[in-house]
Amino acid sequence: MVIIEDSVDQFGELELNGVSRESLKSNAPKKKLKEPISRKDDMKKGYWVVAYRSVSDESAPKAYTELAMPALQPFGARFLTMRSSKVYPHESGLQQGTVVVEFDSYETALAAYESEAYKKALQALGSGAERDFRIVEGV
Repeated sequence: MVIIEDSVDQFGELELNGVSRESLKSNAPKKKLKEPISRKDDMKKGYWVVAYRSVSDESAPKAYTELAMPALQPFGARFLTMRSSKVYPHESGLQQGTVVVEFDSYETALAAYESEAYKKALQALGSGAERDFRIVEGV
């Protein structure tokens, strides 16, 4: 990570990371940064990608959702799709209800899955649905 700092050189000229304002205006060779500028908020997001292969008991996903939504709120979960969202499968894809949930980080996504409150939601789902559940790190 590169920290951007303003400073004044020995001649009283303002510098940004050791590059004077004057040299930025001129055709003088520019000082190149060794690494890209990064910010603390550039952390990779985490995602839950859940495809419902089959639902044998419609009351199970409903009971699960009632517990899962409040269980995930403390983790900042953002539901990007719901099981009822339209799906247009391609290639070897299947027509399955798909849920995508975004978290601020991959670690937060993992922690949410392991939380006690979410485990209670999973118990409510029980064997009422077969799902393909993945936790994915964003780029």
